[in-house]
Amino acid sequence: MLQHHLGHRAAIERVEINLRGDEMQGLLKPLTVAILRGLLEPHLGQTVNYINAPILASERGIIVSNYKGLEVTTYPNLMTCNVKWEDGGELVIAGAIFNRTEPRVVQIDQYRTDFQPEGTLLIMGSYDVPGVIGKVGTFMADHEINIAGWRTSRVSRGGHTLSVISVDQPLEEDLLAELRAQEFVRHATQISFD
Repeated sequence: MLQHHLGHRAAIERVEINLRGDEMQGLLKPLTVAILRGLLEPHLGQTVNYINAPILASERGIIVSNYKGLEVTTYPNLMTCNVKWEDGGELVIAGAIFNRTEPRVVQIDQYRTDFQPEGTLLIMGSYDVPGVIGKVGTFMADHEINIAGWRTSRVSRGGHTLSVISVDQPLEEDLLAELRAQEFVRHATQISFD
C-alpha cells in the first residue's frame, strides 16, 4: 500500500491538509509548501523549492485545500495530509508534535503508529501471521543489517500489518528486492532522512 503510494506514477489530483492545535497555528502555508515540494520534486526531475512549489502544483492542476479530517483527540497538535491521485490512489499521513520539538508520524492510512521521521526507515506491509518479525530479524542479521527500532500496527487480527523498521544503514536495492520477494511481505519501501 504505502510502497505503491511512494512510488506512484499517476498524477496527483488533490492535496488536503488539516492542522489542529495551538502549536500548529501559523504553520499552514509553510507546511503546505514543504509538502508540495516533497511530493513534486521526485516526479518532475527538476528542483522544486519553496517559491516555485505552489506554482508548479497549480500548473499541474493540483488542488490544495484545507479539510476537517479524522478527529484524533489523543494528540493536541496534529497535522493530517491526504494525497489523492488521478487513478484513485490515496494516502493519509498524520504527524504530531511532542514537547514542542519532537515530530512524530502517528498514522499512515488506517494504521496507527508512532515513530520519528529520521535516519533510514523501512516501511513494510506484511500479513498478520506468526513469525514475521523473527524471519525479518534473521534476514537482516544474515545480511549484517542492524535493526535499531521496530513499530508494527494492524487494523484487525489476522489481516494486514504495517511495520516501520529503523535500520542503521540503508539496504542495497538487490537486498530490498530480496526482502520484497518473501512470501509474507506485501510491500517494502525504504526512506532515508538526511
